[in-house]
Amino acid sequence: TSRYADNASRREFFDTLVSRMSTLPDAESVTGPSIALTGLSMTMPWQIGNTPRDESPEVGVIDGIGDRHFQTFGIPLVEGRGCAGDADASAVVISAAMARLAFPGQGATGRSLDLSVPSLGTRTVVGVAADVPDLRTKRPRLPLIYACAGPERTGSGSIAIRVREGTDPLMVAPILRGAVRSLDPAVPVMGVVVGRRGLVLEGWARLAGPPAAGGVGVEAGAGTRGVLGL
Repeated sequence: TSRYADNASRREFFDTLVSRMSTLPDAESVTGPSIALTGLSMTMPWQIGNTPRDESPEVGVIDGIGDRHFQTFGIPLVEGRGCAGDADASAVVISAAMARLAFPGQGATGRSLDLSVPSLGTRTVVGVAADVPDLRTKRPRLPLIYACAGPERTGSGSIAIRVREGTDPLMVAPILRGAVRSLDPAVPVMGVVVGRRGLVLEGWARLAGPPAAGGVGVEAGAGTRGVLGL
């Protein structure tokens, strides 16, 4: 709608929603928005020395990672820390496989990565995340670069909620829907299907335009699946 015609207004909506959901006693962690909570922003060859690009190993880039992303998705950090919101405009977290590829036999935290090819500039590694399988295929993922969002984070994408152990996510779903309606009754929320440990609210780019019909298949947390349509 015209009310959310720019990124700043959409970001304000998301920030308020995340803040409200974070106060729930049953919410262990909330993160978002991100354009790629459940997939890759892009892939690219990672050149090592004089290796030709077409012979270089492929790596994945996930852009727009916000505060509490790794906690919410149940991804352990094996070195350093995760993204820290507005303060981390020039930071990245990399997977353990990416650390082995880019910095073999060395510590990765504090090192620099040249990400000029995906137009992310030079980024400082602030943490290393454990390698996790692809949520859809359960196969090992590419070496990953998680680019922190910083203050110019997107105002569209997804919000993820991880509930506390023993909490039925189905009990949180109506609270989430109510929170959206209390912020703006004009924002449509359709049916919600949840997984064992969480919910993902995906497709909020539609705040900038008319909602599309149908649900959006998503995953939330390690081994947790959910679908929420807008």
